[in-house]
Amino acid sequence: MAADKSPGPDGYTSEFFKASWSITGRDFVVAVQSFFEKGFLPKGINSTILALIPKKNDATYMKDY
Repeated sequence: MAADKSPGPDGYTSEFFKASWSITGRDFVVAVQSFFEKGFLPKGINSTILALIPKKNDATYMKDY
């Protein structure tokens, strides 16, 4: 996999994981091991935060939709 390509919709590249492994690695491994031991993922793993970012400087909110 290319270092600057994301394998999924989360947007995290392999380059990110390599650079931050000393910080995130232990938690990542514990989460994967927990999944294989218990057979389920915590609810927070599958949650999403969506932020809409306007592409125009004069974008307005349309209340009637």
